[in-house]
Amino acid sequence: MSEQARIVNVPRKQAEIFLRFSLFLCQRGGTWKFNYTDLIHSWCGVRQKGLHAMAPTLLMLLQRLILPVIFWYFSAPVLIRGIEQSDINNMVSNLKVRYDVIDNLQTSLEDKKKTFRAQITLVNEGAADITVGDWALYLCSIRMIEEEHTAHNSQGFVLPGGPGINVTHINGCLFKFAPNKDFKTMKHNDSLVLAFNASFWCAARTDVMPNWYIASDGLQARTITSTTGEKLTFVGPFETFKNGNVFQATCTIRTHHRSD
Repeated sequence: MSEQARIVNVPRKQAEIFLRFSLFLCQRGGTWKFNYTDLIHSWCGVRQKGLHAMAPTLLMLLQRLILPVIFWYFSAPVLIRGIEQSDINNMVSNLKVRYDVIDNLQTSLEDKKKTFRAQITLVNEGAADITVGDWALYLCSIRMIEEEHTAHNSQGFVLPGGPGINVTHINGCLFKFAPNKDFKTMKHNDSLVLAFNASFWCAARTDVMPNWYIASDGLQARTITSTTGEKLTFVGPFETFKNGNVFQATCTIRTHHRSD
């Protein structure tokens, strides 16, 4: 994924220079204070006293100048990382989505809080990497996702299991899945599983809404190709006892118990 500085639209290189220079402006005290006068005096001492005086000067250079520059060189790209329209276009074209209900019966009709278990699998079928950035996947879910953690929580909830994704309830049925700092680059054919609990049940494939999309501030949102249309080909089958029709399964259990 390409990188683009998002600091008042300045070029990336200028933004990096600005960030590195800001280090010395913001951290003027303590160990990191850089005193050019001391540096000049020390260097003059090297010239007067010989090479044996070079070690303290090099140490000061390493501590006060070289290390901070190295730090900013590697961290600045992460801090200013953004994406371009071409990145979104690439993701929506090459991201294969699969939605599966894992367990419709993890809670019973008698439980106060009724939830089912589901998972979303994302596969990068494109040649370009998908990296952390200021993009997000949006979808409509008629059931609240991780309601205990997402309801009235604008900060979002970090999905367990380490996928590096935050889920946020935006409004109504709209949910946002955004990468966080733990998101790992998805190379060609890499997959990412997002497992979660949702309220009540997912009784049929038609409970899953199509036309998921990816968006980023300042760019055009695009629909993920593999989720388009009403055929719901990205939704897994409802064939097993656990993920089948919850009402039929419940009736079967109760009938079996009565016969005993």
